[in-house]
Formats: sequence, C-alpha cells, structure tokens
Amino acid sequence: MWSSDLLEAFSVLGIVISTFLVANTMAAIMIEEQRQIGVLKALGAERRDILLVYLPVALAFGVLGAVGGLALGVLGGQAITGYLAGLTGLVLPPFSVRWIDIALALASGLLVSLGAALLPALGAIRLPAARVLSNPGIVADAQRGLLHRLGSRASGRSLLALLGWRNLPRRPARTWITASVVAVAVAAFVASQAVTQSVSLTVDQLYARYRADGWILFNRPAHPALARELEATPSVVAAEPWARVAGAIGSVRTDVWGIPADSQIYTPHLVAGHWLEPDRPVPAVLTRNLAERAGIQVGSVRRLDIGERAVLVKVVGIVDDESTYLGATTTGKVFLRFEDLQRLRGQDGRASLFGLQLRDGTPAAVDHALAQLEQRYRAFRPLTLAFYQDQQVARQVIAILTLLLRSVVVIVALVGLFGIANTLLLNLAERRQEFGIFRALGAAAGQVFAVVLNEGMGLVAIGYLAGLAVGYPLARYLVDLTGEQLFRLSFALSPSTLILALVLALLATAVGSSVPGLLAARLRPIEVLRYE
Repeated sequence: MWSSDLLEAFSVLGIVISTFLVANTMAAIMIEEQRQIGVLKALGAERRDILLVYLPVALAFGVLGAVGGLALGVLGGQAITGYLAGLTGLVLPPFSVRWIDIALALASGLLVSLGAALLPALGAIRLPAARVLSNPGIVADAQRGLLHRLGSRASGRSLLALLGWRNLPRRPARTWITASVVAVAVAAFVASQAVTQSVSLTVDQLYARYRADGWILFNRPAHPALARELEATPSVVAAEPWARVAGAIGSVRTDVWGIPADSQIYTPHLVAGHWLEPDRPVPAVLTRNLAERAGIQVGSVRRLDIGERAVLVKVVGIVDDESTYLGATTTGKVFLRFEDLQRLRGQDGRASLFGLQLRDGTPAAVDHALAQLEQRYRAFRPLTLAFYQDQQVARQVIAILTLLLRSVVVIVALVGLFGIANTLLLNLAERRQEFGIFRALGAAAGQVFAVVLNEGMGLVAIGYLAGLAVGYPLARYLVDLTGEQLFRLSFALSPSTLILALVLALLATAVGSSVPGLLAARLRPIEVLRYE
C-alpha cells in the first residue's frame, strides 16, 4: 500500500541517520583512544584483539538503542493507531506486537551499530604504533580546505563566529558526517511536505472539476426528463442525468461514464482533442492515464467492451482527470454522451443517477435539500450522497498521510538533533584548554556560549544547503511513488516550506547547542588549564 511504501522510505532515512550518529560517536572514541591503541599495538596486540575491546561499546549502543526504540515505538504506535481509529471511526482490535517485529527491531539496532562502528575502528587500528604514539592530536591551525574557506567567508569579521567556524576543519570527517545527518533530516522534512502539499493540491484540483453538490440514485429507473422536474425544486440550480458502468479497452479495465455533452456539473480539463460531440463511430473522451496505459491517441478507433456488449468508439479527446477511489482496480475513465451509453446498454430513455447543483453548498443546506428530495421521491426508493462528504473522506486520507509522515520526520529530526549535540560535546571535550585560555583572557560566559552556538550554526548551514540539494529529488521521487499508488499528482513545494525548514533547523541548532554551550560557559579557567 502507498502509505507503507512511504513509511519504509522514511524508515530507511532514519536508519541512515542513526548509522551516521553511531559512526560519529565511535570515530570520536577512537580518536580519543589513539594513544591507548598505540600502546596496545606496541605491546603486541593484534587488530582482532583491539577490535574486541571497542566493538562491544558499539554493541552496547545497539542494545540500548534497540530496546529504547522498541519501547518508544510500541507506545508511539499505540498512540497513533488510537488517534487514527478515532479519526476514521473504526473499532480496532487490542493493540499487539508480533515477535517477528521485536526480533527485527533488535536485529536492526545491533547490525546498524556494529556496521557503523566497524569502519572507524578499522581505520584507527590500521595506523602503525609509532605514528599513533607520536600523533599530536588537534593542531592549532585548521586545514586549508573547503570548510576553512566557507568558514572564513561566512564569519566575515566577527571574531566569535570565526572562533566557532574555525573548529569545523579540524575534524573534517566528523563535520561532514554531522552535516550529512542534518542534510538527511532537512531532506526528509522537505520531501514529506512536498508529498502532503502535492496530494492536497491534486485532490483540490480534481474536486474543482466536479461542481455537483450532491447525487441522487433511484432504485427504479426514471425518464431523463426528470432532471427538469428536479430543477423546479427551489433548492436545485441544475440537475443532469448521469450513468456509470464497468468496461474495458482491450485488457485494460476502466470505468465508463455517460454524461451530457453540455454538462454544467463537470468541467473537462482537455490536454488533447475536443470534448464530446455527435459523431460516428461513437465519440469518446479518455483520461490521460487510460490513454497512456492502452497506447491510445486522439483519432484512434478502439473496441470498448461494456458487459456483454462491444462497440467501436472514436477517441476525440483526452482529459487530465485521474480521480478515483482507494482500492480501485480499474484504470482511468471513458466519457461518453449520456444518450450513447444508455443506448449501448439497452436502457435508452431511462436514467437512475442524477447529479445536482444546489443553490446553497454549505453542508447543512446540502443535507437539508437532499433529505427533502428523498422524501419527495420516496416512491423511487432514492439514495443520496452529499459531495462534501466525499471530500471529507479524501481529507481524512490526507490527514492520515500527513500524520504518518510527520511522525517519522519528527523521529528523524530528533536523531539529527542528538547528532548536533553529540558532535559539539565531543568538540568541547577536545577543546577544554582552548576554552580555558579564552576565559583566562577575559572572555565572558556569553561569548563562550556564542562560540559553541556559531559552531553549531556552521554545521547546520552546510547541512541545510546539502539537504535542499538532496531534498528536491527525494521529494520528486516520493511524489511519483505516491502517484503510482493513488493517481497522478501535481508536484507542489511552496517556498514557505524551505523557509520553515531553515527556521526549524536553526531552532534545532539552538536547542542542540544549549547543553554544550552552557558547559563551555561554566568552565573555570584554573581547572581547565590543569586538565590533562
């Protein structure tokens, strides 16, 4: 189903971000433990022995993360399921979790942690013992690479900004990994917003083509002229006889609709050809998805099967209308003139379905008008449908989609937030003496906090730009994926989404930088300068 495909796609993003976070943490641990690794290698320890020392740390991360994630997932899943049940009015069975799901959650947590830790661990233990023992650690000058140039230009003449940005090139691997985490979070947010906006826009466009406020279906066929009698009702502006039947063009199953050629209720959005006009063979207008599936162009003459009957139709136009219902097994629609379809069905001069355009389209007025019509024509045993109710169902589907996407995006964003805080805390641990000297020279606590905050802003700036570069094609892919399961979607991504993504990224940076910044601001110079 389309929702499960989207959730799987965003789950993959969450796993990718988690992998980055574990790899970042393990890389920092291996850097801090370089001297100990050098001592072990000098004493004759093999690579396998050193791996067995540090991989259990990653294994512990995996166990704790898998257990905690499983507990939060069960609680969150129960809350979301309950909310969706209330939204749709369904009564669900007691919430349960399969053992296979628990096993997969634990296995994925362990495999992600071990896999992410393996690369930095192997990189650290491959270095010769002499080189590791002589490693001076972080040098005072930053590498003159891309990060240094970006930092110098962005910081300008601001000393506090420069002090924050100049630390980014010192650990380029850590910086790029953290920026990648932010990029994935930004891309996930942009893509999810694009899917929601695209579905909403397309549904609104489709419903705008149908200007009926309600439908009335008679269990006893009536004469099409009944439409004039319906229009005489004070609440009705226009009434039209319609018909619908299942059909097929070749092996492609479709829905066949018969509507008046001069319909006031349906507004065709033609992409080729023209609308229905009297012609021979029987004129037909196809929706674009059906024409593409069956390989049909304007001017083609094809056989249309309607039940046990078959007729040649001439395709005179193609419209952009892929509105359908969830679970539909047909592709697109074929529009015929009402009288042509009824004649082909052997029901010439009879109609059962009428579309209604009312003077007042508010829900209360529509319900009142349809109730009056049911009472007036009760001898025909009518069934009525308010158009706004169908729109409400579509909006519920969009609300469910939005909730599921935002739930996953929130998880991805939280992992990204922890990634920023993780990196800044590791950098703080490595720069304690630098901050001690900064405080000893007279820097206020607020200035130290600003240095850490500017470093976080630098990470977010790089990640945000990369996230936009990744987020747009990802949004295109997810919109196309959703369109394949529902109907063709008009891609929509408002500029406000990009601005909102930046604002949220900056807020996340402020939150993620607060703890490291406060810790740095509270450092006492005399204690820091004695720290080894």
